[in-house]
Amino acid sequence: MPLVGLSPALAPLLGSWILTHFSWQAIFATLFVITLLLMLPALRLKTIGKSAYRRTG
Repeated sequence: MPLVGLSPALAPLLGSWILTHFSWQAIFATLFVITLLLMLPALRLKTIGKSAYRRTG
């Protein structure tokens, strides 16, 4: 839950830091990497859930 509260404060800080040190395209690259890092565990849990359903159902 603290992440939800801190995100509106930290996102502009991180975005401005990236923009200061890199080009504006780096912001999109960073968002892409964060998206991949969050999607991979979610997809793994989805496949684990399907295999558990097949065994019990």
